[in-house]
Amino acid sequence: MIRFRPLVLSCHVAVNVALAMLAVAAYHVTCAMCRLKHNSLLDAAHIIPDREEHGLAEVPNGLCLCKIHHTAYDVNIVGVDADYRIHVREDVLEEHDGPMFRHGLQEMAG
Repeated sequence: MIRFRPLVLSCHVAVNVALAMLAVAAYHVTCAMCRLKHNSLLDAAHIIPDREEHGLAEVPNGLCLCKIHHTAYDVNIVGVDADYRIHVREDVLEEHDGPMFRHGLQEMAG
């Protein structure tokens, strides 16, 4: 039998969850990079990390990204410039890997 523990949220986490829901809704439940529309595979990502001074937990400081693009964004594999162009790290563009890597990351550049 599988048992689930009740989810207990601190005030800070509850605020972030609410803001994440608003950020995903602001992008019409669509990944800003690949246009994936499956809500269960989408996250809200901070543009300016919340640990930094201007990293406010507000919708304008959020992006809706699918889980693969959110992780790639967090580890600086992909980024978005002020003109909304997606950039992929050079060393990643030169790698040879399977189709998900090619279509999911490398072809996003520019």
